[in-house]
Amino acid sequence: MASNKELLWAQGHDETVEVNQRALIDKVLARYSGEFTVFRELLQNSDDAGATAAEIHFRTRDRKTGAGGQLPDLKTAPVHEYAFRNNGTVFRDEDWKRLKKIADGNPDEEKIGAFGVGFYSIFSVCEAPMVTSGPQWMGFYWKDGGDQLFVRRGQVPAEQQADDWTTFDMPLREPGPIPNAFDLTRFLTSSITFMTHLNEVSIFFDDIRLSHISKAAGTEKTLGVPKALRPRSVGGTMTVRGVTSRALHIKAEVLRWVYSSGSEKAKPEPKAQQPAQMSFFSSLFSGLSAPMFTPPRTPEPPLPPAQVQEDLLKEIESSVMLAIYSAHAGVKLDNKLAQELQRSTKKNAPSQVRVDLIYTGKDEYDASVAEEEKHKLSAGIFRGLRADLEGSRNTRIFIGHATGQTTGLGGHVSARFIPTVERESIDLQDRNVAIWNRELLYVGGFLARAAYELEMDQLKELWEGASVQGESASESKTWLQQRATHALRFFTFHPSHPSVVVSELLEAGFFSCSEQQRFPILSTKGILDGTKVRMPNADFAFIETLPVVHADIIEGAKQMVSSLRRRGFLADIQFKDVLEELRARPLTEAQMVECLKWRTRLNTDVVRGHDMQLRREFLDACIFIPAEDPNKLIALSNIKTFISVQHANRILVDGPLPPHTLPFSVSRQVLTERLPDILGWSELSVVEWLEHLVRPVNGPPLSAEFDITCNPMWAERVLTCLARALPSMSKTDQNQVAEKLHSVKCIPTKTGMMEPEKSYFASVNMFEDLAVVAFPKTPTVRGNLEKLLLLLGVRRHVDLQLVFTRMISTGGWSTYDLVKYLVSVQSSLSPEEVGRLSATHAFPREGAEAAPGERGQRFAPGDLYEPLDTFRTMGLPVLKWHDTHKWRSNGEEAQFMFKIGLRKFPPLEMLLQLASGKDEKRAATALRYLLDNIDGHYANFDPKRFPDAKFVPAVKPDGTKTMASPLEVYANADSSAMGFVVVDASLRSEAAKLRIAESPSPANLIDVLVKTPPQSKEVATRWFEFMAGRLGDFSPQQFTALQSVKFVPSPSKAASGAQTLLSPKEVYFGSAVKREHLSQLFVFVDFGARANTFLRSCGVTDEPTIDEIVRMLIADPKRFYKLAGGYEWFLDELRYIAANERNITAATRRALQRSPALLGTKRVPKVATSTKSTSRGTEDNEDEVDYELLHDLLPANEICITDDQLSSAVFSASFFSAPQEDLLERFYASLGSPLLSNLVKEEYKEMGAELKTDRAALQTETMRKLILERLPLFLHDMRSTNRTLVLTLEWLNKPDNLQVRIYPRIVRLMTFQKGTVRKSENHEVSASAKHISSSALRTGPLVLSLSEATPLDMYEAAGSLCRLILKSPRTQDSLLLLTLLTTDLRSLRRRGYNVDRILRSQAAERRAIEAKMAPQGTQDTHLASDDKSIDEHSALINRSPVQGSDLQQGPSGRFSKLLRGFRKDDRTDPQPRDLRPEPTTAPPNGGPPPPPSASTRPNPPQGLLPPPPPLPPSVQNVLSKPQAHVTPRSDIDRNVRQAIAGCRPETASSLRDRTQMSIVKEAQDEGYCDISGRVEDLELVGNVRGTKVFISPHLPQRQATFSAKGPVIERFLTLIGPLREIYKLPAASIHIFLDGEGPTVAFNRGGSLFLNLRFYEAWHDQDVINGNLSNGYSSWFFTLAHEIAHNLVHIHNAEHEFYFSTISQAHVGPLASLLLQGGGRL
Repeated sequence: MASNKELLWAQGHDETVEVNQRALIDKVLARYSGEFTVFRELLQNSDDAGATAAEIHFRTRDRKTGAGGQLPDLKTAPVHEYAFRNNGTVFRDEDWKRLKKIADGNPDEEKIGAFGVGFYSIFSVCEAPMVTSGPQWMGFYWKDGGDQLFVRRGQVPAEQQADDWTTFDMPLREPGPIPNAFDLTRFLTSSITFMTHLNEVSIFFDDIRLSHISKAAGTEKTLGVPKALRPRSVGGTMTVRGVTSRALHIKAEVLRWVYSSGSEKAKPEPKAQQPAQMSFFSSLFSGLSAPMFTPPRTPEPPLPPAQVQEDLLKEIESSVMLAIYSAHAGVKLDNKLAQELQRSTKKNAPSQVRVDLIYTGKDEYDASVAEEEKHKLSAGIFRGLRADLEGSRNTRIFIGHATGQTTGLGGHVSARFIPTVERESIDLQDRNVAIWNRELLYVGGFLARAAYELEMDQLKELWEGASVQGESASESKTWLQQRATHALRFFTFHPSHPSVVVSELLEAGFFSCSEQQRFPILSTKGILDGTKVRMPNADFAFIETLPVVHADIIEGAKQMVSSLRRRGFLADIQFKDVLEELRARPLTEAQMVECLKWRTRLNTDVVRGHDMQLRREFLDACIFIPAEDPNKLIALSNIKTFISVQHANRILVDGPLPPHTLPFSVSRQVLTERLPDILGWSELSVVEWLEHLVRPVNGPPLSAEFDITCNPMWAERVLTCLARALPSMSKTDQNQVAEKLHSVKCIPTKTGMMEPEKSYFASVNMFEDLAVVAFPKTPTVRGNLEKLLLLLGVRRHVDLQLVFTRMISTGGWSTYDLVKYLVSVQSSLSPEEVGRLSATHAFPREGAEAAPGERGQRFAPGDLYEPLDTFRTMGLPVLKWHDTHKWRSNGEEAQFMFKIGLRKFPPLEMLLQLASGKDEKRAATALRYLLDNIDGHYANFDPKRFPDAKFVPAVKPDGTKTMASPLEVYANADSSAMGFVVVDASLRSEAAKLRIAESPSPANLIDVLVKTPPQSKEVATRWFEFMAGRLGDFSPQQFTALQSVKFVPSPSKAASGAQTLLSPKEVYFGSAVKREHLSQLFVFVDFGARANTFLRSCGVTDEPTIDEIVRMLIADPKRFYKLAGGYEWFLDELRYIAANERNITAATRRALQRSPALLGTKRVPKVATSTKSTSRGTEDNEDEVDYELLHDLLPANEICITDDQLSSAVFSASFFSAPQEDLLERFYASLGSPLLSNLVKEEYKEMGAELKTDRAALQTETMRKLILERLPLFLHDMRSTNRTLVLTLEWLNKPDNLQVRIYPRIVRLMTFQKGTVRKSENHEVSASAKHISSSALRTGPLVLSLSEATPLDMYEAAGSLCRLILKSPRTQDSLLLLTLLTTDLRSLRRRGYNVDRILRSQAAERRAIEAKMAPQGTQDTHLASDDKSIDEHSALINRSPVQGSDLQQGPSGRFSKLLRGFRKDDRTDPQPRDLRPEPTTAPPNGGPPPPPSASTRPNPPQGLLPPPPPLPPSVQNVLSKPQAHVTPRSDIDRNVRQAIAGCRPETASSLRDRTQMSIVKEAQDEGYCDISGRVEDLELVGNVRGTKVFISPHLPQRQATFSAKGPVIERFLTLIGPLREIYKLPAASIHIFLDGEGPTVAFNRGGSLFLNLRFYEAWHDQDVINGNLSNGYSSWFFTLAHEIAHNLVHIHNAEHEFYFSTISQAHVGPLASLLLQGGGRL
């Protein structure tokens, strides 16, 4: 391959690449978007040339400005020429050469120019510039006004050589005003700052000098490299070796005239944007399509206008002093990087670089601002040079001159950066250039950090000096703070523009160059490392010695301080800082309060994260001096408790407190709720305080003043305080208080200080010797104090035993009197006393009264019931109450008795025992009491706990009454029908209360069915109807179990007369009417609709399943055949089985394969009219033989499938064949029936030698050419139907692969062998084909042999070829090839075949023959248009991918030919039909029009399929247009697939806008289809089997209509379903709609297909009901094809008609199979 390429290269020739120089320069200039580009480039060129001075001249036409004393307006006065002059080195010859070369930059690494395109910026203002330098000049011009730039060079006459200055004359394209003079002056001021040689620049308007800018640099000072900084760059290519500084003084002398012109300079944008940067070449050629980002220009407010009376030609002088820091770095590049940089810049990389930074100190900055305010007219001249402290994008990157790239910090930075071609920004896109620029930016960041460090060193010295001063120290430190703030603001990094990466890299170098994590900053203690300085925080007011950042610095340099904090150079006050402060000294009480306030404000989650060690360190460090005792120290490590302000009223804070409690004077000022989490302290509880009062710990005993056992006043205060705290105390604390004071004499009484249990309330006045409570200041005890005394044990009543002893024993009190007293004192009774009352036998019972003077028997309350008549009737023991005071169950006395144990109701066991007793009155009363209280007292009643309690009145099945358990009876009276006991009618409404089941459980019912099944149909009907109402109670498992239980009475009894019982799976419902023979094979039953519902749930079906029918067939095939009614009915049953073959189980299928249950047919001749012979006469007279058909039932392997009609005709008497139906043949094949073609072996023998005469050669060549000519048409059809080819057209076209030979005779030997049967037949044939090969593979030629003796039968030739070309040939394949071989080309074209290639080939052959016959020397003047044959047979063309021949055929051409292949007869209609529809008349009721008649719709042919719709007239418009090529079939097939895939579901529920829908119509005036969209609106009303149904809103009662049309919709979907499967459409893409009137049959809405139910119901519904689906299939098949075609072509034209025909053709095969397989059977 390489050698071929070199050979081609050697044979070629060279050509130059042409460049449109004007367009190239325009593209270069498009990248120069900055202002003053021309002057910037010329200034830089001047500096590179070593110029020290430069002048800019603006010249008018006459150059006499100001001659008349009147000065023009600088903003509007037109000038005609620019000129730029400098005193640099005179151009050398190489300079002149380089000047006329684009992109040939200066190779001197010390020069800024790199790309060689800067000079050409002058073409932005002029067309023909001229350059004069020394004695030579050079002019540029566009030759002949074209796109090629030329130069003319010459010598300047000696008399005109005024000086050695270099001049650039630029005559403008058209006159115009000069650039804004003020802005240009400001630009020049900043531009010369970093120029190496250029020190002064002047601007002239004609001869008037507008401004003069000059600079003077001071002596450079060596500062050294700060040791703490890392001088080596990140990439290691640059190392800073020294840092210097120098002063720079710039002076501006500007006329007042310039100031009067104002400024148009854009204000800086507040935020930077970052457009993508580009390398040199991408930048160079992308100017027109992607201009560089330029912020929108917003003019600044105009400068103060000059006073009219002032002299405009007066010069105003102003100046600025700048400090420039410089970093001198050595450069060390690896070879690869150096080479890449040389390639990019055309210069060698320098060995050392210098980076400059302008720093404006605080004093210089203030002086500059003051000068601007003083000289209002000079405001802004030096604004771009002094420090930019606000981040307003005034500071720039300089590469000698200023670029458009800002630095992001307060000063300008200058270095040997490599810019983009337009020099507006730094190139950070080119991989190698970006390395260089990034390294330089690191050095720039290093220089900025060094300048900051040097500034901080100076401030440190000044601060230390100011610290020893006297009164002036404060003023000096204030000035130093302002200077430090200025430095921080200067070195604050803002986003740079246009690339933010520049400021990011500078900032990264500024911070990362530090060897350690340090940053000097001014604090309250002087200049310190930031790691030792903290941010101030008002929360730490108790800290005095820690250095923090001054507030003025934080406010003045917010962004820098935030950056330092973010980077970790500054931190907030830390926990360890606080600890150091606390360990250093004890705090005052006020400082301790502030310390605890800070501690409690810390985040709780953070505090919880501190371990115990940190908490302990804090507590150990905290010591404070209490305000009440300055001589005392309190350590927080000893504190354990505190008193909160909220709970201070619960403790007497003016009394003695435990030593571990924080003084209340401190805790009341602190957020005490945080102290437990933070310091682990707990609030001083009342119990702890009381413990300290009762028994002081770790201290001397309390004085008598605070002793509660001897000072009633203090005891009263303590008890009153405890009473206030009582409601908020927990039960545990209350108990502890009671426990601690239980044995303490703390209760003041009238008999002295007493223990609580020996004291009584004042209300207890039964005895005079009781110790009654008596407080000194509280005369009445009530409220919380009363509750506290009760808690402590002070008594409200006298002991009950004393009461019983003194009162009950005397017999003076009745039960009523005793209970009344107990109720009065019950609130004071303790639980123990109440318990004793419950166990005391102190209460009498009715009927057990004692004789007068005797003590009667007494009972405990739990032994008695309340005195009610119900309990008396049931004989229960009731309480003896009182003769005159009536018992009230809801009274206080009764409630107290219930509380101590009196019974309110009897236990359930006793009640059921009474209800089951023989005493009917007691039993009835007990049952009624149970029913009345079962939802209350006896809610947990469960009859399963009392299975032997028979207390329910019930009725047996025979009607006798009895008593039964709730588990033995049922509430449903119908349950008695199955022998169950039911509840008595009087109790039936309340049966549910006793948990009596409504009906027997399914398990009980199944048990009855199994053990005592019904013996008659009448009984079974009643039982089944009863259980039909219980279907929801049965589980699926129970129904499954019932399927095998024999409980269904058979309609017929056994021979003995006994009732035969069958299981549900052995019987069926009455569907025998459909197939009578099934009634003799299976048992059918009918117990009524309701009873059948139960049987259906048990597994009874309407008719036997396919598997059951097959098993019955296998059991006795001949009986099944006989009962089926003979051949036709049995064949119909086989069709039914075959159609449902998938429902046959594998076991049944295997049995069927072995069983003689399949029908076979043998054709046997009755009488032969001629002797069997090998001559063809036998075949010709075959119809004279009389045959009879023999039918028999055989296994599948003994029946053959007839797939070869010839073999069948020859050997029909030797085998039984399967019915010749596709459905049954597939069924037989699946069961193992062999193909006849596999049993018959054919062998062809050529008799005699091959004939090789001239006549034979002509015949064979003609035949071969005919086959090769027509074979492409045949193979194209085979491929379109996905048929498998054994031989390809390419192989057959190769020489000698297809041969035709002629022999005297050809004999075909056919041998049939099946098992032991072997038959042979010989016949003479006219043609045969075979492969000639020496191996099993078909690698040899295909030879078609013809017989000389027998006339050629083209069908035999076609069949022989098909058997070798196709893998699985069919009969229709031979017929198709026969047609193609025997039909002339014109007829084939009319039938839809593309024969243009063949016609063109024939025409070419004729022209070749005529050319050979023409005389020598004549010219061939024959044109294709002269060829009549081609003109006559040329293809018909359409502008779409549709072929003309296809359009010519339409649905009645090629497509109808295919449809005729499926007809059952060969009848044809010799007369053409008129396929145009006739007008139809809609019914008067507005319903659908009647189905089209023979005159309104195309008459279906006499076959299975109707023809498609007629060709619309629109197609005729394109039949005469020629076409250039034939669209590949693969493209058409792909379009068809896309059309089908484009069908989708409709998501809208309302269809309103329908103007773009394609709509099928059946009215004559609209043709076959119309897309005008005149369809009424539709609303979604429901969904049937996943298909959405829409109805017109104009129809009344849409929901009722939808329900009524439900069966019709179901049948419509049954019809559409198979068609949807044929087209493989998504189910949801089909929609049904119903309108009131109109001709719309169907429409396509964005891929959603809508079919009209009204037309289906009028045309096909009755046929579907009758079981005939064929007509419906055919009609809606083409309707769907038509609508699918609209997914490709919206309008109706020839292209739509073609795709409609193509889609139909592609799917007509499955439709034919559907119809042939009995698809019309419902």
